[in-house]
Amino acid sequence: MEDLLLVFLTFFDILEEWLNGNGAIGGEIIVCAGAFGSIILLKYLLLRSERLQTPPPPDSTGEIIFKRDRNTENDVEEEECGNGDLARRRVEEYSPGRFELSEKSSVAELIRGEPRVTGLQNLGNTCYVNGLLQALACVSEFYDWMAHSSKLVCLPSSRPHPLPSVSETPFLSRPPPKPHAQRMSLFFHSLWKVMNVINSRDKDYQNGHSFAATALVKVMFGGSGGRFQHYQQDPDELFLFMMNMLTAATAGPYEFLNETLDHFANCGLISAAGPHSVPLDRPNAGKPWLSMPLQGLFHQDLYCVVCKTYRPQPLEMFHSLSLTLPDRGRGKNQYHELEHLLEKYFTPADLDAVDCPTCASRTRHIGDGLKSVRTPHLKRISIAKGPKILCLHIRRAVWDGGDGWKRSDKVSFPSTLSIQKYSFLRHIGGNHSLPNQKSPLSQSLYSLKSVLVHMGASSSGGHIVTYRKGPVHSSMAEAWYFTSDQLVRPASWTEVESSNPYMLFYELIKPSSA
Repeated sequence: MEDLLLVFLTFFDILEEWLNGNGAIGGEIIVCAGAFGSIILLKYLLLRSERLQTPPPPDSTGEIIFKRDRNTENDVEEEECGNGDLARRRVEEYSPGRFELSEKSSVAELIRGEPRVTGLQNLGNTCYVNGLLQALACVSEFYDWMAHSSKLVCLPSSRPHPLPSVSETPFLSRPPPKPHAQRMSLFFHSLWKVMNVINSRDKDYQNGHSFAATALVKVMFGGSGGRFQHYQQDPDELFLFMMNMLTAATAGPYEFLNETLDHFANCGLISAAGPHSVPLDRPNAGKPWLSMPLQGLFHQDLYCVVCKTYRPQPLEMFHSLSLTLPDRGRGKNQYHELEHLLEKYFTPADLDAVDCPTCASRTRHIGDGLKSVRTPHLKRISIAKGPKILCLHIRRAVWDGGDGWKRSDKVSFPSTLSIQKYSFLRHIGGNHSLPNQKSPLSQSLYSLKSVLVHMGASSSGGHIVTYRKGPVHSSMAEAWYFTSDQLVRPASWTEVESSNPYMLFYELIKPSSA
């Protein structure tokens, strides 16, 4: 292209000298030639700009090498165990820093303008944060819930005035929101920002580079009392921590309204404003507009093996199911199926001695006079309300006499999962408890959306990577991707199902309209 430009400029100089004596006709020819030359020059500059932005070409092996940040656990220190083995190795051995080029590579997607997954920069031992964010971002139920709630969870600086107008009560002043409520609101909107960036749905961030979720990490961990600072945590602990913060954030506006009503009542302003200015039916504090899609309800009951009676217990909310591996030692060749771990989780538990009111009443009836009778019981758990997003955690950390280690048992998992056999309705009615397939749990089929994998042999170190589906509500929503901090590449289902999961996220398959 440079040679063609040089030839054209030389020709243009010669043409200009030849046409200097031809008057107006020569001037018109020069103007046309100049316009054509400008087009050639513009084309040259555009091609040069694209060349500077294009990644380096593949090497002789057909692979792209990605540069890594220094301040990450990718440069893990080498510690020696008592047996001399390395406790932690460099993460280059964990996650592939090279990958073969494919037609669906992230570079190709960027050139064609297709939706892509944005990587997240490691801010210092934050791979577990990045992995969890990627796992949640690809679940459309979670994204849609945040999109709906983002219109209702106001930032502290832009809260709408919920009470009488200032014209009615000139001396009216609302109390400032509590610091905790401010933090929860900032956390929600910072998380919403990251969800949009990861899914390439943020109009202000479309450069295709990795994103630093600094604001989210700061507001999320700034008030945690140092619990999550400067060292790696388990993603399952972070997940429950985030669920509590999301619950508090979506409950914040209701709590703010109740605090404001209390403030006006104490100041005697409610009567001054009039009964029609303030809603008398105050909303329940802590009740979000839409239930969080990760929330489910357990039904529990106790079965007395002596009197053969069931006693239902209060419903219990859950956000995830923590599955335990069978106790078979440290063997590395153990193999389990996810369905078997679920069956073990819902197997009734034996309780040695529990107060039984029925047995106690029968004892008093025969004149024994005992106030309580403790008998063996079975505790049964079933799902009363299934979540829209099912989170499963494989408990791999084992502590033996103060020594922690990780179980590397292989756990296979399906792309679709049914929890119908664990539903409360099925338990009380057997196989005929779901007439016409219209009960809440009749459509209890879930589709896999993301898998978190812990790389490394230590339970207190290592690296977290994620296999996830593509950007939500896009043409690539069903494609699989591998993410490791800022590294993002396409992945096949064969690669995904061969991974060893630490956490899995399934999304409820909506019943067809037919």
